Amino acid sequence: MVNPRVLMLTGATFCGAIAIGLAMQPQLLSNVPKNLVSGPAHSVATTVPESQISQTAVLPEDPDVPLVLENITLTAAHQTTPTAANFDRSPVSECGLALDAVLLSDAMVNLSVETACTPYTVVTIHHNGMLFATNVDGAGQAEVLLPALNENSVFIAETESGYHNTVSLTVPEVANFDRVVLQWSGQGGFELHAREFGANYGEEGHVWTGAADGGVGTVYRLGDADAISPLLAEVYSFPRDAGDVNGRVELTVEAEVSELNCSQTVEAQTLDLRHGALRGRDLVLNMPTCDAIGDFLVLNNLVENLTIAAN
Repeated sequence: MVNPRVLMLTGATFCGAIAIGLAMQPQLLSNVPKNLVSGPAHSVATTVPESQISQTAVLPEDPDVPLVLENITLTAAHQTTPTAANFDRSPVSECGLALDAVLLSDAMVNLSVETACTPYTVVTIHHNGMLFATNVDGAGQAEVLLPALNENSVFIAETESGYHNTVSLTVPEVANFDRVVLQWSGQGGFELHAREFGANYGEEGHVWTGAADGGVGTVYRLGDADAISPLLAEVYSFPRDAGDVNGRVELTVEAEVSELNCSQTVEAQTLDLRHGALRGRDLVLNMPTCDAIGDFLVLNNLVENLTIAAN
């Protein structure tokens, strides 16, 4: 998780967050079939000159001195909002894709996917702007547990061969949760961290996918990280009716510098669900050179911290 040598990212340029409608398609995934959306997605990314990239990659001689990285570009995405009627079910066939959704407690949904004729294939799941990819097993089946992001939720599944299906579900409990999504494609090495009510790294209340102790909120990892071209998402979910807790939840996005992403430009996106409103931001980040392998970049202020008042 956090290496003693942490590179703090400051000086980020933020664009205004934009409201995201039902089944938004993030710009970082360009391989989504055109027939799944009703209009084009637009996003503008600013490319940082190589001369500036080299400056951001210089590490201090003293490993205890944090490196201030700049040239982080956040761009707003503008999408056309489709309706559920835009998503046509796959033709009925024994080689199609079956999709079922079961509502669970805490505004969680269990999706069941079956592709009888295409075992071990990759299935991409779309939900309200969030998307990730998972593999089905040898029987062509997969079960996915995910947090819902809309009271009137639509879930879409599609395979690499073009089969797709949709299912809708009413999730009333969504109004009781604040949720933050971090999603990316490829080997960005991203992680979403929440430090609840003054918790330090490694303490109880530090919530992330590798935490041994839990907290009030939970971070869910979605997608198969071992895929050749992974499509991943992490979701921090916090119950707004948590009882007698009050204070701040510090939210940070971290990225480990690895052999797969050093000296590369990586992209990610955040979706922020607060009080029923969903906003999104795109991130374009120039990773340091490979001399920094093993270090962690900590992106502060990318996601607004949560302020919790006791009920």
